[in-house]
Amino acid sequence: MKEMIKGSFNADGVAWDYEAWFAQDNEGTPLAAIRHRRQGTTDAWTPTTPITLHLRHAYTLEQLAFAHFGSVLDMSVEEGDFVKTR
Repeated sequence: MKEMIKGSFNADGVAWDYEAWFAQDNEGTPLAAIRHRRQGTTDAWTPTTPITLHLRHAYTLEQLAFAHFGSVLDMSVEEGDFVKTR
């Protein structure tokens, strides 16, 4: 069973929903996956972004989501912008 969180965040005045979860690739390597879409729409989710983890329990899903949107996608976010719903 995969561990998953769902939540929302604001970036530059736009509200987004996101989902993040831990999983494994076909070789058993631990990874996290994150996807997002504009909140309140039926837009398709962005393609899932896999993140290879060298230390499975070194990060929380919240930390990975914040790093993904703040650094990888260069969105203007702060940790306080994130609201976990599940």
